[in-house]
Amino acid sequence: DVENGTLNDCNQNQIGDACEIAANPGLDSDSDGIIDACQCITDINLDGVTDFTDIVQLLSCWQEDADGVCTFADVNKDEVIDFGDLILVLSGFGPCPE
Repeated sequence: DVENGTLNDCNQNQIGDACEIAANPGLDSDSDGIIDACQCITDINLDGVTDFTDIVQLLSCWQEDADGVCTFADVNKDEVIDFGDLILVLSGFGPCPE
């Protein structure tokens, strides 16, 4: 878990991210190796804020399988766009953490 000679600790709690995820896999719900709190997984359109536009994009794929067209809206990575994704987007409403 080393990048550029330093320990990856995105939330700056003095625990390496890989160790933190290994101890609590729920911290990385999309299994991308990055602690969810350090990303803005709910910002579907990648504009730096989770807002109404992200909800509209999610709803445009409602109940679709997360295949090539709607992968971007599958926030919780369970391969379907549904209530679980909507709850996450609503809970992330507002500016993304820096």
